[in-house]
Amino acid sequence: MKALRLIFKWLLTCFASFFCTVVISQSPPEKTYTTHDGLPQIQVMNMMQDSRGLLWVATKKGLAYFTGSKFMDINRLHTLGHSLTDFLAELPDGKILFNQAGNQQMLTFDGANVDTFSVKNWNGGRIRPVFQIKNYLYFISLKTSEKALYRYNIVHHKLDSVALMPGTELASDKSGNIYFLMNRKELWKQTFDGKLTLMIRPGLNQTLKFNLENKGYPLYHVSRN
Repeated sequence: MKALRLIFKWLLTCFASFFCTVVISQSPPEKTYTTHDGLPQIQVMNMMQDSRGLLWVATKKGLAYFTGSKFMDINRLHTLGHSLTDFLAELPDGKILFNQAGNQQMLTFDGANVDTFSVKNWNGGRIRPVFQIKNYLYFISLKTSEKALYRYNIVHHKLDSVALMPGTELASDKSGNIYFLMNRKELWKQTFDGKLTLMIRPGLNQTLKFNLENKGYPLYHVSRN
């Protein structure tokens, strides 16, 4: 009986060791990616997964995409210099649209070549993208100090403008609506078809502020001065 107990304990020990080994081996490993893995810089400004499944990472020193084992630095491979990139979008033709904030450029990458992105019939100088919704690119002009938001149809190359008041903050939701926070005193909503509606105007001693932590739709909260 004593021998049987010893054999039973030995079998339990072997089984426990095997089970722990299997569990540990199935635990996903953690890895911190750095410049040694191809990232231009470790401070991430924006991320996006395109329609092909590629992961794109915008950093303070440029753009890179992940191959599954390492990052490919677009700025280094195409000798663009290292400039802050904080905007990413996939165009309808599959090209990746990104900005170079340092030299105020908009560029596209088709997987092989980098080209300058231009807005047809636009003579307002350098632009800064704000967001993309469906086939529309929303941007502001860097040529003047006026607060004006422009909407450009990437497919049909049509340009629209939306007049804004000074001190305006912008946000968008996943349905294509734009929210304007004017001087933190009025919240306006413009639907995708262009209808503009005043959402809320707080009291005299209150101000509005965006809270964009909610994914998909912007929230706001009222605070006292």
